[in-house]
Amino acid sequence: MPNSWYTLVHKHITCPIWHIKTVIMLKYRYPSDEPHARQARYVSYECPIERDRKVKTKDRNPEYDGLYCKYATCPALKNVPEFIQD
Repeated sequence: MPNSWYTLVHKHITCPIWHIKTVIMLKYRYPSDEPHARQARYVSYECPIERDRKVKTKDRNPEYDGLYCKYATCPALKNVPEFIQD
Protein backbone atom coordinates (compact mmCIF):
# COMPACT_ATOMS: atom_id res chain seq x y z
CA MET A 1 0.00 0.00 0.00
CA PRO A 2 2.23 2.77 -1.28
CA ASN A 3 0.08 5.73 -0.18
CA SER A 4 -0.66 4.51 3.31
CA TRP A 5 0.33 6.47 6.37
CA TYR A 6 1.69 4.76 9.44
CA THR A 7 2.05 5.70 13.05
CA LEU A 8 4.17 4.10 15.75
CA VAL A 9 3.06 3.54 19.32
CA HIS A 10 5.44 2.50 22.09
CA LYS A 11 4.13 0.22 24.81
CA HIS A 12 5.90 -0.57 28.07
CA ILE A 13 5.73 -4.28 28.89
CA THR A 14 7.34 -6.89 31.07
CA CYS A 15 8.79 -9.68 28.94
CA PRO A 16 6.83 -12.87 29.66
CA ILE A 17 9.97 -15.01 29.30
CA TRP A 18 12.73 -12.98 30.96
CA HIS A 19 10.61 -10.83 33.32
CA ILE A 20 12.46 -7.64 32.38
CA LYS A 21 10.84 -4.31 31.58
CA THR A 22 11.16 -3.26 27.95
CA VAL A 23 9.34 -1.22 25.32
CA ILE A 24 7.83 -2.72 22.20
CA MET A 25 6.96 -0.68 19.12
CA LEU A 26 3.50 -1.15 17.61
CA LYS A 27 2.87 -0.15 14.01
CA TYR A 28 -0.58 1.07 12.91
CA ARG A 29 -1.68 1.89 9.36
CA TYR A 30 -4.15 4.54 8.24
CA PRO A 31 -6.14 3.41 5.18
CA SER A 32 -5.00 4.88 1.86
CA ASP A 33 -8.51 4.96 0.37
CA GLU A 34 -9.75 7.45 2.97
CA PRO A 35 -7.69 10.66 2.84
CA HIS A 36 -9.02 12.00 6.15
CA ALA A 37 -9.21 8.74 8.07
CA ARG A 38 -8.88 9.13 11.80
CA GLN A 39 -8.70 5.44 12.64
CA ALA A 40 -5.60 3.28 12.18
CA ARG A 41 -5.44 -0.51 12.21
CA TYR A 42 -2.77 -2.56 13.99
CA VAL A 43 -0.24 -4.04 11.53
CA SER A 44 2.83 -5.33 13.37
CA TYR A 45 5.14 -4.98 16.33
CA GLU A 46 8.87 -4.95 16.97
CA CYS A 47 10.44 -6.32 20.11
CA PRO A 48 13.88 -4.96 21.07
CA ILE A 49 15.00 -8.43 22.21
CA GLU A 50 14.32 -9.95 18.78
CA ARG A 51 15.60 -6.88 16.94
CA ASP A 52 18.87 -7.06 18.89
CA ARG A 53 19.48 -10.64 17.71
CA LYS A 54 19.33 -9.48 14.07
CA VAL A 55 22.00 -6.75 14.26
CA LYS A 56 25.75 -7.19 14.04
CA THR A 57 27.43 -8.34 17.24
CA LYS A 58 29.29 -5.06 17.71
CA ASP A 59 26.03 -3.08 17.49
CA ARG A 60 24.06 -5.18 19.98
CA ASN A 61 22.69 -3.81 23.21
CA PRO A 62 24.44 -5.53 26.16
CA GLU A 63 21.17 -5.33 28.11
CA TYR A 64 19.70 -8.00 25.82
CA ASP A 65 22.81 -10.18 25.52
CA GLY A 66 21.87 -13.85 25.41
CA LEU A 67 18.12 -13.20 25.44
CA TYR A 68 15.78 -14.67 22.84
CA CYS A 69 12.07 -15.14 22.24
CA LYS A 70 10.32 -18.47 21.78
CA TYR A 71 6.95 -16.99 20.80
CA ALA A 72 5.75 -16.28 17.25
CA THR A 73 3.46 -13.63 18.72
CA CYS A 74 4.29 -12.11 22.09
CA PRO A 75 1.71 -12.88 24.82
CA ALA A 76 2.17 -9.29 26.06
CA LEU A 77 0.24 -8.17 22.96
CA LYS A 78 -3.06 -9.71 24.05
CA ASN A 79 -4.41 -6.31 25.19
CA VAL A 80 -3.20 -4.31 22.19
CA PRO A 81 -6.14 -2.56 20.51
CA GLU A 82 -6.78 -3.50 16.89
CA PHE A 83 -7.69 0.13 16.07
CA ILE A 84 -6.57 3.49 17.42
CA GLN A 85 -8.14 6.94 16.93
CA ASP A 86 -6.47 10.31 16.39
